Amino acid sequence: VAQDHNGEYVGALIGGHNGIRGTVNHIWVAEDHRKSGIARMMLDDALEQFQRSGVKRLHIMLTAGNEVGYGFWSRVHFSEIPGETFLERDL
Repeated sequence: VAQDHNGEYVGALIGGHNGIRGTVNHIWVAEDHRKSGIARMMLDDALEQFQRSGVKRLHIMLTAGNEVGYGFWSRVHFSEIPGETFLERDL
């Protein structure tokens, strides 16, 4: 979670891991605080925590057409996984 100097929440990152593989399920930065490095700061902190926990690989999922998100994740060295397909099931 990221807060501004007034204590207002301006960002959050939600993720987890199973010991070897981690996921970032959601990252959010308040619109008026975007492009200020908050997302990168939260990600760097999360990556450090994942590494300390023994995580070897991190996965993210993007909504099709999310060009802003794709650009961010590409800039921080994430890439598409050739040959892998994610499956899901509604309950």
